Amino acid sequence: MPEKRPYGVTFLSVVFLVLAATYFVLFILSFMNLPALVRFADRAPEVLNLSRHFSQNAARDYQLVYGLLMVMAAIAGVGLWRLWNWTRLVISVWIILLLWDVLALKTLHIFDGGISATNTLFVAKTVVSLAVLVFLFTTGVRRAFGARAMFL
Repeated sequence: MPEKRPYGVTFLSVVFLVLAATYFVLFILSFMNLPALVRFADRAPEVLNLSRHFSQNAARDYQLVYGLLMVMAAIAGVGLWRLWNWTRLVISVWIILLLWDVLALKTLHIFDGGISATNTLFVAKTVVSLAVLVFLFTTGVRRAFGARAMFL
C-alpha cells in the first residue's frame, strides 16, 4: 500500500493546479483579447516557440496551446494529489520535452542579447524543471507512489 503523500508532492500538486488555473485565464483571454495576450506572450519565449509549430492563425494557435497546457497541468495536479504513478512518468516526459525545447531555443541564440530578465527567468525555469525531475525519482517519492522498480 502506498505511503502518505510527501509534502513536496503536495506542493507540486498545488503548483500544477494553480498553473492550470492560470492557463485557463489565458485560454479565456485568447478568445476575448488577443492583442493583450500577444503582448503577454512576448515575455514568454517558450509559448511563442511552442505556437510556431502550428498554423498561421495566431488566435487559434494561442487557444490550442493554452487549452492543451491547461488540461495537461490539471491532469498532472490531480494525478500528483491522488498519487497515480503514471503521473510521475508523464510529468517526467513533459519536463524532458520542455528541456529539449530549451535546447532548441538555445540554438536560436536567445542569449545573444546578454543577460536580461527573460533570460534569467528562462534559466531559473530550467533549473527548477531539473530539480522537479530529480525529486520525482527520489526513493521516498517512488515509495509514496507505490513504485517498486528502481526508476519507475
